[in-house]
Amino acid sequence: MNKNFYNLDSHLSGGTALANLIVANSGVFTNTKMNQYVTSLLDGINVAAELGVSGNATIALTGGVATPSGTAVLNSIAAGEFAGSSCNSLNATVCNTVAVYGLGDAQTNSASVWGANFLAKDETGVIGAQLKGVEIDMILNGTPSIFSGLSMYSVGSGANPVYPNSNFIQLQSL
Repeated sequence: MNKNFYNLDSHLSGGTALANLIVANSGVFTNTKMNQYVTSLLDGINVAAELGVSGNATIALTGGVATPSGTAVLNSIAAGEFAGSSCNSLNATVCNTVAVYGLGDAQTNSASVWGANFLAKDETGVIGAQLKGVEIDMILNGTPSIFSGLSMYSVGSGANPVYPNSNFIQLQSL
């Protein structure tokens, strides 16, 4: 067993403190099958089937959960990230604490990247499903200096494309 996975298994079992977990792999990007490297799949979820048409992707870290009928838990979470801060961020200039961070970096001409890509879907014949692509909840109990549910900034020295190829929010029915 890989030492990193032994340490992770031991940590999750309550046996030891977990040191840094680093799994290096060059990855496979040239075939037409699913390539998953670190995976946790609960209750038989099939990630390739969820991806749809081709079901092929190269995924460094995969989490999935299939919530069974009649479950009593409040939430079934495929990937949960939690962060807390006791640091004075000096009006968001230092020690900003981020629970989820995504970066898509186009490093060559005509590259296509997303910082985040969320999809909520239902299946043919399903009635009464409740779909939310993104939900942003904020709980205000103190006296913050900034309270913003959604902030979008355009920075950098590049030339902005002309409308309709440059939008902060684009609503479109496909």
